[in-house]
Amino acid sequence: MMPAENHDGPLEDVKVHVRFKLSALWISAMFCYVYGDFFSLFEPGRIEGMAAGKMGIGSTTPVKLLAGAIVMTVPSVMVFLSVALPSRLSRWLNIAFGTIYSLMMLLISVRSLVVWKMFYVYFGLTEVLITMLIVRYALSWPKHAAVARTIVCVAVLGTFVPSVCRAQADSKGGNAPKLERMPASLETRFALSAAPPPVREHATVYLLDPSTGYVLGRAGTNGVSCIVVRSDWQWASPPFRDDIYWPVCYDAEGSRTLLQDYLYAAELRARGTSSEAVHKAVTERFGTTAFPNPARTGVAYMIAPIMRGYTSGPQPVTMNMPHYMFYAPGVRDADIAGHGFSKEHPFILGMSRGRDDYIIQLVGVAEKAHILRESRGLLDGLCSYRKYLCTTAETRARTPVQ
Repeated sequence: MMPAENHDGPLEDVKVHVRFKLSALWISAMFCYVYGDFFSLFEPGRIEGMAAGKMGIGSTTPVKLLAGAIVMTVPSVMVFLSVALPSRLSRWLNIAFGTIYSLMMLLISVRSLVVWKMFYVYFGLTEVLITMLIVRYALSWPKHAAVARTIVCVAVLGTFVPSVCRAQADSKGGNAPKLERMPASLETRFALSAAPPPVREHATVYLLDPSTGYVLGRAGTNGVSCIVVRSDWQWASPPFRDDIYWPVCYDAEGSRTLLQDYLYAAELRARGTSSEAVHKAVTERFGTTAFPNPARTGVAYMIAPIMRGYTSGPQPVTMNMPHYMFYAPGVRDADIAGHGFSKEHPFILGMSRGRDDYIIQLVGVAEKAHILRESRGLLDGLCSYRKYLCTTAETRARTPVQ
């Protein structure tokens, strides 16, 4: 079961840096200039006048042609300079040329108020609007642009060709590192280890392809679905990392609802979307017809022998902390006599109120020792794969707040 497309929720959006807005506006202005001059060829007597050496401002001369070429060169090169120049210089050139071309086209439009030039007035006023937008965007150039992904596609000869597409670091921590695909057999064993042996035997497994998202690795028959989570989308910050590994297996209802959030987040990250934008995209669709909240309480098994993720600190940590998560939308800590996010359990882990509310229950000391003992081969394989997935005395002693 792959994540269904959301046809009812909000469409994915991206932030576009001011540089690319300015570049796109100069492209729009250039099209208007070209089409305005092309349409003018259809004015009665225009072709004959050109053949006779006449221009709109008198006789044609080499100097006038050069001046016209220079006037048209500026918008052409501003398409590139708006993106390539240092911020301060780019900003002031856009303000200066945007103002000059606005005044120039406004004057030309006023002088063209005759019946056969109404099309030219229309193009002229449209060009004025575009170049005034250039001035406005340049004046409001942000001091620190925090963008999730900036994209511009430049139009060349009527065909849209992506010419400048780049992901920019946001103010909260830079570009997310690229994920590496785990060996399929190791990832499968790790994902299934989150569930009790009788459950994992017939569970479905999804494996992460960092270039596209999760793909079906093994079809199960009991409705339980298992993955190794690599992207914590529940918070807008910090940025995504490449060292998050925590297996989880959802029951049938959780697979239908909550699991879809992780599949969708992985798909978005594969496209290069930032953690902030992924968080927004995932949470905005909560409770929609296509992506309803769980209709009942249920269980998310997390009794894997080891995991690496966030606890109460700013950095992820590795821990041997097998536990059960019972999703219970809307349930609060006081409802279960919990003690908050602490060493005492059970407690409520509420990440998205009304949807991601979990009762956390750690396994007992004896059961934990049994799980680690029975998983020795898997733990050795994970330690060989990544040193930060090794089991130590420190990882054995960690609790949710340590």
